Amino acid sequence: MKNRRSRKLIESFGGRVMAFRNLPIPAQLAMAWYMAVDGEAWELPPEHVSDETGLPEITRDFSEMLPWFIKKYGNKRFGYVEIPMEVLTKQVMRDQWMKEDMPNLKDFEQYHRWYVRQGGMPDHPLTDLWPVILSTNYEEETLEDGWHRLHDYYRKSVEIVPAVYFP
Repeated sequence: MKNRRSRKLIESFGGRVMAFRNLPIPAQLAMAWYMAVDGEAWELPPEHVSDETGLPEITRDFSEMLPWFIKKYGNKRFGYVEIPMEVLTKQVMRDQWMKEDMPNLKDFEQYHRWYVRQGGMPDHPLTDLWPVILSTNYEEETLEDGWHRLHDYYRKSVEIVPAVYFP
């Protein structure tokens, strides 16, 4: 793990590495989406690939595909940790890119207001929080993915943010 700051968060809050099949279900869904849809590193169930384009077609509730992902990728290892929002947002504000691209922002609240003004922030249900994905390979960023989720959870005063990471 190259990112020392992420490693410190993971160690401080009891991160643990486990097989994909043993992650909490919201974490399984987040990683399956990230790996199969956003990153195209994993296959989708064959019935969800267009014959014409080869692109994914999510034709039913994504959670219904979870057993297929568990069968195919269940032994892949990921880390899981829960981090207090206050700690995670302070860490984000220390990111190198934040200092370079947003030097006039004093705190996460200011950054959040700016982010929301950019628009397009979806509303995520609070019943099953999909985790953010910590960056473990790049020192200059805390999060690899999950910015919309982080800002939505911040807006909704979520106190503990689930996170997954690549060990």
